[in-house]
Amino acid sequence: MRGFQQIITSVGIESMVGSREWFSQALAPNNLQVSAFGQVVLENQGARLNWLLPLGFTESDPLPELLDNLAMEAGLRGAKFITASARVDDCLFETLRRAGYCLFGWQSIWELPRFIHNSTESTQTSWVKPDPVDAIELTLLQRKLLSPATQSVTAFATQVLPDFALRIDGALKGYARVSCFNNKVLISPVFMKTSDNLEYILAALAVEYFSTAEVIYLLQTADSGWLTGDLEKIASRLTPREELLVKHFAAMQKLPAAELNHSTNGHRADTATPMMPSVKREDNI
Repeated sequence: MRGFQQIITSVGIESMVGSREWFSQALAPNNLQVSAFGQVVLENQGARLNWLLPLGFTESDPLPELLDNLAMEAGLRGAKFITASARVDDCLFETLRRAGYCLFGWQSIWELPRFIHNSTESTQTSWVKPDPVDAIELTLLQRKLLSPATQSVTAFATQVLPDFALRIDGALKGYARVSCFNNKVLISPVFMKTSDNLEYILAALAVEYFSTAEVIYLLQTADSGWLTGDLEKIASRLTPREELLVKHFAAMQKLPAAELNHSTNGHRADTATPMMPSVKREDNI
């Protein structure tokens, strides 16, 4: 396991662009060959597998060994878990499962049409940028809407505020995280079922903040699976469903040995102590 040995190495590039946010590794059986590459992005308290590239120079699959190394490096950098995504019919899915990854959800990407910008009939729906004082209310909403498995890999609002909060009639009904690149926008919404039309809810966000965007994508996850029926009417699916997997690290932080010792109570038997035969035969049970 080593960095990519070239004139401009990946280690050098990562140092220039900010190696604290992502790192790359290469599986090299010798000094002349590289059998696989991988990259991991560090996010909050966890990490995400960005991409894998096997080169096929070995008879055996190099990815399991590379995945183990990427997980170890992520843990050394402070991550408590690492996530990945793969289609269930892809051989990568089986590789990840064998490497210790467990399912916790799924995702799919949709493309919203441009005409959604003109749908502004819902006047009681508003998207606002949350303030730190909204963190507790948003966290309570997240614990209500997100499954326990998703919560284990989610940075709550008390740690990282979402980009937008959805209020309907003044009540908090959801939130969204947004990523922008060039003139394209990726929206990841999570909100409660409402009587309002989904098109109006999304239009309120698009008109207010992204009216100049050329393309708007929507990332649907298992926690917003109920959106599928409405999205089929107003959007087009770009990617097939991908399963989301996570590998939690057993050792998250170093602890003093004293903290690992269990407390003792003189009035209770220590179940870890073996039962010794008594010297007196009549007392030996």
